[in-house]
Amino acid sequence: MRAGWSYVGRRALFALITILVAISLNFVLFRLAPGDRIVSACAVGPGDLVVLHEGGHGKRVDLADVPAKGRGTGGVQLASPDKPSKEPAGPVAAIRCADGPAQAVLLSGQIAKVPAEAAVNRAAVSRPLVDVVVGDEAVGLA
Repeated sequence: MRAGWSYVGRRALFALITILVAISLNFVLFRLAPGDRIVSACAVGPGDLVVLHEGGHGKRVDLADVPAKGRGTGGVQLASPDKPSKEPAGPVAAIRCADGPAQAVLLSGQIAKVPAEAAVNRAAVSRPLVDVVVGDEAVGLA
């Protein structure tokens, strides 16, 4: 009985160490530029990517418009926080794979329905999707 427990314990410890090393290597291998951050990760399935900025701006992008990239590249830019110039969208709050309607989660705890619009080109400027009052911000997608 004791030998079985020590084998299970060793395997669990090995699995934990493997996961921690993999996470550490991913942070090292992505080489994020100063000020950049990973906002979201999702399993790609049928549908589109919904991009939502803290100020309520956003867009729906067709997955076919996002090319596959390796780890050594700079990735693909889907949104620019300083555009449109009249009313900047602000930092990206969330990105979600969605094949139907999505909902925005606001800092105040409110849930706002994101309109189901046609997908646009990834280079298109984000437009207002959700009404966000002063002092509140979008923090996620459901």
